[in-house]
Amino acid sequence: MKRVRPWRLGERCREPREALGVLGEVAEALAVHLRAALRAEITVRALEPRIIPPDALAMLLDASTVFGWSGQRTDLATVIDVRSAQACAAAALGGAEPPRGGSLSPLEREVVARVISAALPAFRPLCGPIRGAATANPAPGDLFLEFTIGPMPAASLAVAVPPPPMSLPGPPLEVESLAEVPMTLSVEFARASIAFAELASLSVGDVVIFDTRFGDPAVLRVGGEAAFIGHPGVQAGRAAFAVGETLSRKVE
Repeated sequence: MKRVRPWRLGERCREPREALGVLGEVAEALAVHLRAALRAEITVRALEPRIIPPDALAMLLDASTVFGWSGQRTDLATVIDVRSAQACAAAALGGAEPPRGGSLSPLEREVVARVISAALPAFRPLCGPIRGAATANPAPGDLFLEFTIGPMPAASLAVAVPPPPMSLPGPPLEVESLAEVPMTLSVEFARASIAFAELASLSVGDVVIFDTRFGDPAVLRVGGEAAFIGHPGVQAGRAAFAVGETLSRKVE
């Protein structure tokens, strides 16, 4: 799998140093939760993040057991290879059998699912609080974050997380930053329908009669969109508009 540099692990990680800090935070929390679940002294170390390429996905799925989870910010999939799963199951059951390979027994799968479920709070920095199981699966382009587990028979646990969306450079746009943006206003005080032939025959001096009666409310348009109803007038020698009713929701 291809290594990722610089790493971005969600909204809070904009620099490689921040991403390393988040991975270290996850590793420390993972160690705490696995110690409680396995009732053993456990150390966890984060490996360098990688990206899942399309040609490696089938091999990864064939050799691993995947559990999907729904996070508050994004879904993620926990990925554990068969030997690591067997090592975790044996530790949780108090045994010392070395991993045999092959496939997981139903009991081993159930035990591993419980161990991983107990460790889910450690992944909160990556996806927010876990809301429950989901159908999430690793996909090409996902970030593959692997953690080694020891000193029991060498094992590892990984999570596949969709990459964060691309964002434009610069600070986020807020309503306050739009306060000085000029807006174009226009007033529509009369409307009428006319046949194309009549329109084509118009010449200087002709009079067009509109459907709107004199004194009827006019429409104030903002950027071409009808926003207010009111009455046109004059103030300080300039055209003015008295707002009487709102037509569209204003920016708050």
